[in-house]
Amino acid sequence: MTNAPAISIQHLNKSFGRVPVISDLSLDVASGEFVSLIGPSGCGKSTLFNILAGLDSADAGTVFLHGESINSPREAAEHCAYMPQDDVLFAWRNVLDNAIIGLQIQGVSKAEARAKALELLPVFGLSGTENERPEHLSGGMRQRVSLLRTVLLGKRILLLDEPFAALDSLTRTDMQEWLGTLWSQLGLTIVLITHDIREAVRLSDRVIALAPRPTAVKREVALDAPHAGIRTRSRHPTVLDAEAALTDLLHGV
Repeated sequence: MTNAPAISIQHLNKSFGRVPVISDLSLDVASGEFVSLIGPSGCGKSTLFNILAGLDSADAGTVFLHGESINSPREAAEHCAYMPQDDVLFAWRNVLDNAIIGLQIQGVSKAEARAKALELLPVFGLSGTENERPEHLSGGMRQRVSLLRTVLLGKRILLLDEPFAALDSLTRTDMQEWLGTLWSQLGLTIVLITHDIREAVRLSDRVIALAPRPTAVKREVALDAPHAGIRTRSRHPTVLDAEAALTDLLHGV
């Protein structure tokens, strides 16, 4: 299926016991698209990511990644890499060795994995930090290492669960611009979970607002404006209108 979306979710349902979390959710993400998911806390965003990553199973419905039905973590891992909110860097490993953990788990030799990571250090703004320990890194640098580890897995789909939530406002803006530039350079498909409406509209091709639990798609907003990185500090009318509309929607105005 050469023209298949990168992600296609069809009539997905998920409950925990008697508590429904996801209800008949359907959405597609095109190859190379940047999509943000926003919605109230507890609406099921992280549960959806766990299903996409093969870490949990749906009660009903189907997930396709690049046209292939996904039914296990192994099948999901062939297509996507999942970066959780916490950077999960190991204190006893330096930057380089933290970055290559995923590759080592896949069976890549340490020497080969280090060579791959070293090639990408400049792209991630980490040149000269390879021997640093996590405790000596800023929050933004730690997130860069975590994202490098995710990208090194070589998957075309990245699932990012609030990667900048713990950062201060200035660092967060810098990281948003950097992520937008990285996305453009590497041609990745990115799905981002965020509670920050401004972050969503400034980074995305499309923002999907999810309803309260049990979640389903409440509204989609397409951003026809200059892309991420350029857009982050701009006051483009399309961006401002989308931000206002989504704020009103989520606050029930």
